Amino acid sequence: MEIILNYLDSMFTQLPDTEEVRKAKGEMASMMEDKYVELKAEGKSENEAIGIVISEFGNMEELIRELGIREKSAPSITINEDKRKPSMKINLSRGKEYLDDMRQYARKIGIGVVLCICSPILLINSGVRTDAAAPTAMGLIVLFGMVAAAVVLFIVNGVSMSKYEYLQQEVFELEPGAKTIFGKMQEEARSTFGRKMAIGVSLIIIGVIPAIVAGIIFDESQAAKIGAAVSLLLLFVAAGVYILITAGMPYGCYDVLLQKGDYTVERKKNKLIDKVAAIYWPLIVAIYLAYSFLTEDWGRSWIIWPVAGVLFGAIAGICSISSKNENDR
Repeated sequence: MEIILNYLDSMFTQLPDTEEVRKAKGEMASMMEDKYVELKAEGKSENEAIGIVISEFGNMEELIRELGIREKSAPSITINEDKRKPSMKINLSRGKEYLDDMRQYARKIGIGVVLCICSPILLINSGVRTDAAAPTAMGLIVLFGMVAAAVVLFIVNGVSMSKYEYLQQEVFELEPGAKTIFGKMQEEARSTFGRKMAIGVSLIIIGVIPAIVAGIIFDESQAAKIGAAVSLLLLFVAAGVYILITAGMPYGCYDVLLQKGDYTVERKKNKLIDKVAAIYWPLIVAIYLAYSFLTEDWGRSWIIWPVAGVLFGAIAGICSISSKNENDR
């Protein structure tokens, strides 16, 4: 309830301090409290109740009309707003819509990434068990089919989320009180985010163990067992990455809305890492396919992917440092 009252205070700072306005503020506080108590009684969570209350009572123009504040109060809002630096305004309901859509988007992107990571499993195992062309061909069909399905997920869902690109790229201003609420929501989500990140990273590390052990214990004559260990590695990595994506992307939305971290006003002006990624990953795919087809060494060529991931992390770090240096000039 404290957040709601703080939000109410921020709304009324735009209005003149008159008896009429103070009375309207008291009535508004009473209505908001009643609605909040009603929602909590219905079983709504703290954040859900706060969001619904503010979305229903947070429109200043409706407030002026419904509570009978004289029209002469309105110009003060216009004057104050004109003095501010012009910027896009984002209200609480729009921000919550962005968060909800991102949660769904993250799940679908996570599924797409899992398909990509697991796509070579059949090919790896068919290639090490026999030299026949049919199993290898089937493995290739499955690989390309899973990658194609993943690409469809990426494109379709990417298009649906493109309507929010301006939040990451443009400077905007959160409406009064929304910043406080999103900050509190991020604080409450931090522990869950940290726990999921730890689980995801642990799964990836655990998945490496069977591959290392198999490489030490088994020789080339036992390629089938090595292939099984590599498949297990990919499954663990896929599970870990899925958790990282579904935890990290929604949590990152708070930084987007609060314009923190990688989404500060200064960093929004830098597009270097996006340009690098657009070239880097298609190039890695081309290298992987070219090497694998030319050498027919599908059982080992998978190592390109973890190496490429680590290398891209280093490239992203260099781009970030370069961007920071340019902004500091």
